[in-house]
Amino acid sequence: MSATPLQIVPGHESKNKIAPEGARQSPVDICSTGCEDLPSEKNPRSTLAIKVHAVKGLVSFNNSTRNVSVKVGSGNSAVCNGKRFQLKELHFHAPSEHTLDGVQHDLELHLVHFAADSSKLVYAVFFDVSENQENSFLQSLFAQALPAVPQTQAVPRRLVLPKLFCENLEPVYVYAGSLTTAPYSEDVTWCVSSRVRTVSASQLARFRVSVPSDNNRDLQDLSGREVSRSVCAVHAQLDGKADFELDVVPVKGMLDFSNSSHNITVKVPPGNTVAHENKQYELVELHFHSPSEHTLNGVHHDLELHLVHQAEDSSKLVFAVFFHADAREDGFLKALFKSRLPKQHHSHLETRNVDLPKLFCKDKEPIFTYAGSLTTPPYSEDVTWCVSSRVRPASASQLSRFRSSVPLDNNREIQKLKEKQTKVIVAAEAAVAAAADRVATNLERVERAETRLRAELEDIYVIHKQVAQVLEQAKRIRNESLQVEAFLDDFIERKSRLREQAAIDAASLAQQGRPKAAEKQPRPGPSLGQLALDMGQNDRARLEDFLRDEESEDSDDSDDSADSDEDSEDSDDLKSDGNDREAEPLDMK
Repeated sequence: MSATPLQIVPGHESKNKIAPEGARQSPVDICSTGCEDLPSEKNPRSTLAIKVHAVKGLVSFNNSTRNVSVKVGSGNSAVCNGKRFQLKELHFHAPSEHTLDGVQHDLELHLVHFAADSSKLVYAVFFDVSENQENSFLQSLFAQALPAVPQTQAVPRRLVLPKLFCENLEPVYVYAGSLTTAPYSEDVTWCVSSRVRTVSASQLARFRVSVPSDNNRDLQDLSGREVSRSVCAVHAQLDGKADFELDVVPVKGMLDFSNSSHNITVKVPPGNTVAHENKQYELVELHFHSPSEHTLNGVHHDLELHLVHQAEDSSKLVFAVFFHADAREDGFLKALFKSRLPKQHHSHLETRNVDLPKLFCKDKEPIFTYAGSLTTPPYSEDVTWCVSSRVRPASASQLSRFRSSVPLDNNREIQKLKEKQTKVIVAAEAAVAAAADRVATNLERVERAETRLRAELEDIYVIHKQVAQVLEQAKRIRNESLQVEAFLDDFIERKSRLREQAAIDAASLAQQGRPKAAEKQPRPGPSLGQLALDMGQNDRARLEDFLRDEESEDSDDSDDSADSDEDSEDSDDLKSDGNDREAEPLDMK
């Protein structure tokens, strides 16, 4: 859809227009030529600041058939006329609800913020279709399909809100109006951006899948209301939230300077805030101490600025900034000390344009924090101190200008930490020291255990080598024993055969009637003595026993043979005697 002019019809009736008694209804047509520029002399502090960062995590989508609303977490905020609003949700209308010079756009995004008193601030952004040119923020929101039916679902998303704002200063139109959906409450500050973003046809079609019908409300009458033109200061942060969030904008208008002879205090109008631990603090005044009251690593600096913030419960947060003498001037001090400062016990109002953001040259400010007190009466102990670790330069003339109004040192002496805090710190240090001692003791034990383990491993290695040698020797002995056993078996078998052969030969000779020949001795075998020398002691003993048994058996065989021979000789003798008797004559006498 291209941007087309619309005709505003006062009193046009429709199903989404409320009763006629509403005098501050929205949306409206914004005529750029009839807007008053802000800030003006009547309202010098009508400035708008918005802080946005990427939203990462579970995002709740709710499809009510007429819209898709997205709930977001805390951390994104807006400040208008010194009042802070927190971003709670965002939703879309197609086509746009507001028009600019009678021109309606394809899509309108509403960033809905709520204040502590439930009043609202809605930041409206226009989109027009541009072929093949996607919007980075919408791409992060429409990364997946939106709910197509009435339902609520939580899905992981990373919404890159800073991508909505490509400049630090955003031109906007501001007016008092109402919600554009029921209950149409008239407690809304509308901030409508004059810059139109682009949306691709596919992105718009993805939204139309969930909300197919037009969901814009008819234009309402201004009814005498004024639309102002202003500039929104945008503080975009891509990498999430910081522990302390400072919203600092230039201080313009009348400043109240007072000199109590001990210090110079400057009262400032609202608009600069600090967010810490879900509590908002408003900057109410600033003053100086020379030399510095706090010290950093025991070092005093030439000047210390205190930015005193106060919360609704009267608790305080003081942001402390150090300055040291240098050839360079500080831009913030130059604007503040533009003319002479009040004399002692005097005060006056002066118009100033003090550029507070110049105090902070970087997006992230390294600070030290602690719970303390005021450094002047009544010394109330309800102060959160934020002491910057970065030291700014201040020229000698700037320091002397302050000294001309406050000639005496006005710094309070360094205070000791409370006993409780001291005990906590001492206890923590003692615990750390004890833990370090335990760690050292454990390390020594580990080293000793490691030494013992290494020695035991070396002993095990030596024993392993010795066992390997013993096993090798046992293997060698076993092989030699097997050889000896084989030799003995062969020797016994050969001897048995020889004995059997000798018995056969003896029997054969006996049958032939021949004298028994000397038993044939077996051919000597291998040298047993030589073989025994090569054997172990046990094997040699076994061999010697075996040989003795063999010799005993041989001796018994020889005795048996000798006895047989003697019996044979006796028989022959008897025969011979008989023969002789037969030859002798018988004496008959």
